Amino acid sequence: MNILLISPPTTIEERYSARITKKAGYLPPIGLLQIAAVLEEKNHGVKVLDLAVSDNPLEEFKGLLRGFAPEIVCFSISSLNASKAFMLARIADEAKNPLIVFGGPHCMVFQQKILQEHGCIDVVVVGDGEYAMLEITEAARNKKSLRSIKGIYFRDNKGNIVKTPKRMLIKALDELPFPAYHLLDLNKYLPLPHHYKRLPAINVVTSRGCPWGKCTFCFESIHSGHFRRMSPKRAVDLVKMLTDAYGIKEISFWDDIFTMPQAWVHEFCELVKREKIDITWSCYSKVDTVNLELLKVMASAGCWNIFYGLESGNQDLLDRIKKGTTLEQARNAIKWSKQAGIETRGAFMLALPGENSEKANKTIDFARGLDLDYVQFSYTTPYFGTMLHKQCSNEGMLEHDFSKYSTFEPVYLPNGYESRKELEKIFKKAYKMTYLRPKYLYKKFIDIRSFDDVKRLYQGLKILFYFIK
Repeated sequence: MNILLISPPTTIEERYSARITKKAGYLPPIGLLQIAAVLEEKNHGVKVLDLAVSDNPLEEFKGLLRGFAPEIVCFSISSLNASKAFMLARIADEAKNPLIVFGGPHCMVFQQKILQEHGCIDVVVVGDGEYAMLEITEAARNKKSLRSIKGIYFRDNKGNIVKTPKRMLIKALDELPFPAYHLLDLNKYLPLPHHYKRLPAINVVTSRGCPWGKCTFCFESIHSGHFRRMSPKRAVDLVKMLTDAYGIKEISFWDDIFTMPQAWVHEFCELVKREKIDITWSCYSKVDTVNLELLKVMASAGCWNIFYGLESGNQDLLDRIKKGTTLEQARNAIKWSKQAGIETRGAFMLALPGENSEKANKTIDFARGLDLDYVQFSYTTPYFGTMLHKQCSNEGMLEHDFSKYSTFEPVYLPNGYESRKELEKIFKKAYKMTYLRPKYLYKKFIDIRSFDDVKRLYQGLKILFYFIK
C-alpha cells in the first residue's frame, strides 16, 4: 500500500517567535522516519512529507495526493500545528478519501476529542507508533477490522468511537530499523545558529522516555512511558551509517537526558573513539547526572556542547517543579563542562508558579553568574496533561488556546505578576542583561575563526534583537 506520512507546517515564527534565516531551525521528523523504516521493511510504498521545510506546503501536499495516490495518510501532530493538520486532513478526505490516521503528542491527550470533532479522521494512535501503523496498514490492505490493534482509537462503521486495549511499549529499540533518512532531502535542514559547529548536521534519538521522569512541566516524561534505550553499539552503528551514507559531520542527540546512565555514555564514547568516527556532537543533560570524569570522556569522543535544563535560579521553584537538582549542582556541572572543554547552553523558564519579578531577577542574576556560552529564556508553557497545567490552572491566568503554546509567547501569568506587560518586560530584560554585556560580546567576537562563525553570530543577533525589540 502507499502511505503518506506528514509533519504539518510549523514556521520558525510560530515555534520561537523569532524571524531568522529561512532555513535555520529545522531538523528532520525522526518519529515519522522511524515509522517509515518499519513500513518499508514490509515493502509498502512510503513517502514522508515535512511541510515545515516546504516553500509551498498546500500545493506540495495536493500534488502528492494526486501523484502518489496514498491509501493511508498519517499526520504526526503537536498542539502547535494541530489546526493545520485538521485542515489538511479535510482536503485529503475530500480529494481521495484515504484512511486518515493521527498520532503524535497532541493525540496522547485529546484522542476522543479529535475523533468527535473531525469526522474525516478515522484512527488516532496513542503511544509508540511504529508497529501500530504497520498493523493498521496490514488491516487496511486485507480489509480487516481494526479492533484487534492495540493502542488506538477509531471510528467503526456505525460512527461509534472504539478504544482498544493499551499497547505495550517497544522495549528492544535495537530491533527497530534505522530511521529512513533517505526519504527526505537532508539539504533542507539546518539547526539554529548556535546549535551546530560543523555541517551537514542531523538529529538522532537513542532512547525513549526519561530516566528521571518527575518534572511537573514535562509532557514526554508522563506520556512516553518507561525509559528505554538502544545499546551503545547500536547507537554507534547509527552514527557510523550517517557519516558514511550521508557525509554527516555533526549530530545533535535529542534524548531527554543523554548522560544517563553514565556507564552507557562511557561505552558509547569508547566505541566512537575505537571506530575513529569523524563526528562532533551535542546533547541534552541534567546537572546532577554529570561529573568531570564523564565530561572529559565525552569531550574526547567529539562532544562540544551540552544543553542543560536549569529552569530557575530559585531553589524553592526548582523543588516545586520536582526538578530534583540544586543550584550548587548547576554551578558544578557548568564549571566541570568548561574544564572539559565543552561549551554550555542553559535553559531557564520565566513565570513559573510562585514566581514574581524579584524571583525572576534572581534567575537572571544566576544565569549571568554561571557564565554560560548561550542562555535560553522561555515562558513557562504548561502543556495540557502535565502536573504543571493543573497547578497553573489554579494559580494565575492561563491561556486555553493550545495553538499559542510556543514557549516564546506568554500563555500563563502567575499571581506574582501584576500584568502580562510586566512579565514581557522581564523577559526582554533577561536577554538584554545576558547577551548585551561587553564581556560577553567581546568573547564572541574574538572566538570567530571562520566565515561560518560570522554567519552564526549574525543569525544569533537577529534572534536576540527580535526578542528585545
